[in-house]
Amino acid sequence: MAAGDESDQELARALDRLERLKTVSSVEDQDYTHRDKVRSFNIGHSAICVNGVWGQQLLHPNLNVGYALFPTEDGAGVGMVSACTGYLVGDSADEKKKQACIRFLKYMLSEPVQKRILRETGQVPSNPQIDLEEVYAERPDLYEAYQVVMGAEKFTEIPASRWNSQWIEEYSRNIEDFLQGEITLENFLQDIEKKGK
Repeated sequence: MAAGDESDQELARALDRLERLKTVSSVEDQDYTHRDKVRSFNIGHSAICVNGVWGQQLLHPNLNVGYALFPTEDGAGVGMVSACTGYLVGDSADEKKKQACIRFLKYMLSEPVQKRILRETGQVPSNPQIDLEEVYAERPDLYEAYQVVMGAEKFTEIPASRWNSQWIEEYSRNIEDFLQGEITLENFLQDIEKKGK
């Protein structure tokens, strides 16, 4: 990433906003978990719950909630997508293993299994033959979220799909260090460039 390119500028603006938000937010306890954040939303202590669609299962059923895309400077909505339910199969010289992998994939991509994944986890099926409207009729909350995401002008993968866990931890640490004034924005951007973001 060349210094001064558009993604650097977007990140700089985001970090500036984050720094300004820090001044009006409380410092979280390190033991404050994802579930604590959802609980805070459920009891009305926060107005926004940033989460995957699957997380709607953690929300109180009586809450009147709506789904939204991530905003951008130019007004376009960004849909975050995850590759978590994809399947990768390696080519094997062993014909028995190869056939076993094919049978496994056919099973996992079968209509009953894909519908179950959708119903139980809220993940969009990997099999494009699945009639989403039919299944989502049972779960209108998921269908609403799906329609919102599919209406996005831009899409990007969630970091967990692109980055390894060590880089995610380091990135989070860098944000904390930046907000504490321990590293400069330039150092932050250089570290991202060094890692080949």
